Amino acid sequence: MGLSHFVQSLLMYRRFSPQLCKNKEWAKERSHEAYAKNYSIVYKNDEPLAGRNQFLSPFHPRLAAAGCVYQERQGWERPGYFTQSGTVDPVNVQVLPYE
Repeated sequence: MGLSHFVQSLLMYRRFSPQLCKNKEWAKERSHEAYAKNYSIVYKNDEPLAGRNQFLSPFHPRLAAAGCVYQERQGWERPGYFTQSGTVDPVNVQVLPYE
């Protein structure tokens, strides 16, 4: 009695970064975007626009110059893939600000 048959480790709040949880603007934008995209079609390499560029590694400028297209994971901008030409076409892979 009192035990759940549902795996609750997926719902643990501790899996989120403490720095992100304290950032009210990030939480507001990310939760709004998650709600707005709840029933939208999921496309390959579709990345969230809200809360980008929270944490950048020291290699970020060097990899971006080499044609890296970044993906966001838990506030960190991580390399997703590199373009074959070595340059990023700003029209096709530009991360737009969240509105």
